[in-house]
Amino acid sequence: MRNFSREAKFKYTLIQIWQILFFASISSGLSYLLVKNVWVNIDSKRIEIIGSKNVNSNMIIEFSGIDFPKPLLTIEPRELQHNLKNHLPIEKISIRRKIMPSHLEIEIKTREPIAFASKMNMDTIEKGVLDIYGNWTPIEIHERINPSMQLFHVEGWMENHRKAFSKLSKQKDNFGSPIEKIKFLTNGDISLKTRSLREIQLGSNVVFLDKKIKALNFLLEKLPSELKNKIQSVDLRDYAKPELKILRP
Repeated sequence: MRNFSREAKFKYTLIQIWQILFFASISSGLSYLLVKNVWVNIDSKRIEIIGSKNVNSNMIIEFSGIDFPKPLLTIEPRELQHNLKNHLPIEKISIRRKIMPSHLEIEIKTREPIAFASKMNMDTIEKGVLDIYGNWTPIEIHERINPSMQLFHVEGWMENHRKAFSKLSKQKDNFGSPIEKIKFLTNGDISLKTRSLREIQLGSNVVFLDKKIKALNFLLEKLPSELKNKIQSVDLRDYAKPELKILRP
């Protein structure tokens, strides 16, 4: 009995030693693999884009501000995120370093352009597009990401027009027909061109935009149908006293 007990104890000890060696070897192997993988060089083939079909890995590298190929461990997600948002029309971005297999996972939501615009930059005219909040994207970047889109146009754009532009854009389909052009005039006034109206004068104040839209639609509703195609302009600068100009025959 005593010999049997010793033999069982010896076998149990051997099993414990084998288990320790087995798990130690696995742990060492995994540690080696992890260390090896974090130093893998990341290039365009090791960048996965989620959420955007139009932004590709080559564009990520081009606008990253980082010299690629670059080891995974040395890539700082916050720095990369900051650089990409400064150069591409990105609304939201999340960057994760993945070890197995070694790659960058970048989840992107791009801004949706709604208008072509132009602005003065020193002595030249710069072209671009705007999203609903007035965020600017150079036309060259827009054409690479969204090569063909039907957008309305904005003339006389300046950064201080963002609040008014955003308010108008959110109401772009409520002026009797969709907006085709917004003009920011040098005197501070704003005018619109829609699909059915040549000119809508809004004045410089969009605080009462909802009331001006309501006055416009009431006017169009009461106007005889034979005159609707003959409207030259609608003056809504005083929404309580809107004025119509009819084209002369």
